[in-house]
Formats: sequence, C-alpha cells, structure tokens
Amino acid sequence: MTQKKLATTILLFSVLIVLVLLYIDSQKKIWCLLSGNDWYCVGNINNVTEPIFLNLLSLVVVLPTLYFIRSEVFLAWKKFAVIAFPLMFGYILYIFQNSYSGGFMGINDENVYPFILAPLFVIISYIIIGVKSWKLRNK
Repeated sequence: MTQKKLATTILLFSVLIVLVLLYIDSQKKIWCLLSGNDWYCVGNINNVTEPIFLNLLSLVVVLPTLYFIRSEVFLAWKKFAVIAFPLMFGYILYIFQNSYSGGFMGINDENVYPFILAPLFVIISYIIIGVKSWKLRNK
C-alpha cells in the first residue's frame, strides 16, 4: 500500500470513529452491558469516549502532513507510530479500566494522561518528520 493510500485509510477511519464518538457523547445516555446475571453501566460515557477521542485526534492532526512528505520520511514516522500509538492507546485504556485513584499531586491519572500523551505523540511525530526531512535535504 502506498504512502498516500495508507494515510488516507487511517485518516478516514480516524475521522469516522471521532464522529461516532462525538455522536455517542452527545446522546448523554447511560450505557449498560449485561454480563451473565449482572448489569454493568457507564453513567458518564464521556469518561470512555474522551481518551479514545484525544488519541484519534492526534492522528487526525498528524496524518494530513504525511501527504506532502517524501516516502523516506513517511517510513521513519511509520516506524515510530506503529510502536508509539498502540502503546499510548493501550496505556490510556489500561488506566481507564483500573480503578487506581492515585496520581501525581493528587490528580487522577485517567484525567491527566490523555492530555499529556496525545499532544506528546503529535510533537514527537513532527520532530521526527522535521529532522528526517532536514537530513534528507542536506544529502
């Protein structure tokens, strides 16, 4: 798959999920799941959709840049993104699944990490793109 097709596919998938999450969040309903004889309900769906939204939004911010770069730069970014994005996404989902109430200076981890990791992914992505582009231009 070429660079532009891959970027387009990921971008469309991310935008679709972001739109679905915005719709779900706008409904303000209580979501429940029956597991055996027990019901598990999420009273505030925003706690579930917000970290997913922020992670995918970081991809939506970076992906349009990938249309205008050389394939060598894209491959360098892809090596980073293939490892970093799933780790970031998995870590944030792990935090939301556990009821750990501790955190840095009394701030709950599940409220802080999505706002740190998503912008960090964008910043590191642009640093990788910029450095690799600069190195290739000087060759």
